[in-house]
Amino acid sequence: MRAERRTLARNMDQPESAGKPLVAVDVVACTLTAALAILNPAAGVAAAGLSPVLVRRIKRWVAERRATRVEYSLDLAVQLTSLDADEFAARCEENPATEQLLLRVIEASENTVSNEKLIAYAIALANGTLDRASVDWETTFVRVLDDLDQTHLFLLERFTTEGRGGGRPEFDAVPKQLNSSHLASLASDLPNLPSLVAGLQRNGLISSEASGGGATGPAGAQTVWTITEFGKALLERLYEVGESLRQARHDREDYRTADEEQSEMPS
Repeated sequence: MRAERRTLARNMDQPESAGKPLVAVDVVACTLTAALAILNPAAGVAAAGLSPVLVRRIKRWVAERRATRVEYSLDLAVQLTSLDADEFAARCEENPATEQLLLRVIEASENTVSNEKLIAYAIALANGTLDRASVDWETTFVRVLDDLDQTHLFLLERFTTEGRGGGRPEFDAVPKQLNSSHLASLASDLPNLPSLVAGLQRNGLISSEASGGGATGPAGAQTVWTITEFGKALLERLYEVGESLRQARHDREDYRTADEEQSEMPS
């Protein structure tokens, strides 16, 4: 049992209106009518009231941001391996497996704004570059993490975190299996729970089986879910990333405080 509970950083708030329509249907309809006009080449961008300059500006900004994120992941991976850039590139190119891992990391880095994910991708690439035996696992890790939203990760965490469930005695310790009632209690703050469960199961992070029934037969059985070893390993990697980030931010604050104190000292 851990002395200190570790949790995933919440970078997104769950508003009370989550899942409710915030924009009136007639507004959506009018907006779509204009927006769909740009799909018709004859109508042109102006039919939707959009400036071609604005469209180009947004596309350029998105492309620049994606390139920056890829550069961040690759640069961090090189630093983690302590290899020079040429040797690192040579290792990535030396066989199809490491090249596939590199491609996964590039694509996944383009598609996220999460610092935690970018660091996790860099660690995966560094591990695969240094240890060929780990390449397949790291490639799967990157693909799966790229497929998950934060809400998926919050739900996966509920399978391992103690003290959830509003004080109900069955949650005094981490349950080995969760049924529908458990999930409804543990994850009442998460939207679209069936979709989240399906996403975790599709990626091999949780497994399900029928439990119970007995004398009542199959009709009395219920589905229960259990976190897999891969699910535990993925969470552990993310916990390590989070702890590294917190330590880095703490060190940065210490350096900043020291610099401020130094600048205030009389000459």
